[in-house]
Amino acid sequence: SVGGIPEIIKNEKNGLLIDPNNIDELSNAMLRLLTDHSKSKKLGANASKYISSNFEIDVICSHYETIYNSL
Repeated sequence: SVGGIPEIIKNEKNGLLIDPNNIDELSNAMLRLLTDHSKSKKLGANASKYISSNFEIDVICSHYETIYNSL
């Protein structure tokens, strides 16, 4: 949960955010993902969908084209 990461990763929706330097929280999150297969699959699917709908090359090019045309 540092820098721009929380702008992309939404806790419990498409990933898990933990406090920096919190080893206990990190190990608990990792253990949770390793043992809760449905949760890890859901987070992975949501992350993939979010990234592909917001950051694929066609989407980025479209955003740049919109900005360029507005100038």
